Amino acid sequence: MGKNEKTKIVAKLQKKGGGAPQREAPISPEEHKAMMAYYHKKQEEMKALATNSEDDYTNSAWANSKALKNHFSGVGNVSVAGARGAGAYTRSDFSST
Repeated sequence: MGKNEKTKIVAKLQKKGGGAPQREAPISPEEHKAMMAYYHKKQEEMKALATNSEDDYTNSAWANSKALKNHFSGVGNVSVAGARGAGAYTRSDFSST
């Protein structure tokens, strides 16, 4: 083997005429099961993302193009009460009849 002290030799002994030793699995069955479960989960997520063609991300905070301006001006999340929803006025409320 030479004078290299870092050399490691692994030998598998067989009976004469027994042929080559059987190859060991690179991963254990438990690791294989966990990897397959992870792969299946990721595949399902990707399938769900492919079918979701809606623009849900546009309502996210990270998609707001004015977030930096609002942050430095101190505006934050400002909403006007009654602008939408219950109590909102319509044009017909102000028409004179």
